[in-house]
Amino acid sequence: MSGVTWVTCDRADLPGSLGWLATEERLRLDAFRIAKRRDDYLLGRWTAKRAIAARMSPSPPLETIAIRAAADGAPEAFLDDAPLAFTVSVSHSLERALLGAPDQRDHAIAPIGRARGDPGGLLGGEEVTDGAFGDR
Repeated sequence: MSGVTWVTCDRADLPGSLGWLATEERLRLDAFRIAKRRDDYLLGRWTAKRAIAARMSPSPPLETIAIRAAADGAPEAFLDDAPLAFTVSVSHSLERALLGAPDQRDHAIAPIGRARGDPGGLLGGEEVTDGAFGDR
């Protein structure tokens, strides 16, 4: 049975430098004029890249992973410009990002809304089976 991996990161987890961003992500970041948007962008990318890299063997350098917005706005992952078989959903709230990634690309998770509290321990990194979310 496949499941969903949940990952959270706090703003305090962000590194001091931006060397982990792909070139295109750095350009996008530079276009943001509102500090909160910049912060959310960085936190979402950091959380997604760490989750994706942790599921790959060997784990690639984070700057080689790019998270791009698809035509519908959903995040898509690329490694050296090649699409990766990872589907992710990221939410930001109160200086924390929550990311859900199904174990198989042919399964989807519902977009994550604003997390309130910690229902079911999801913010602690537990896995939830795909039955809670369904197939595409």
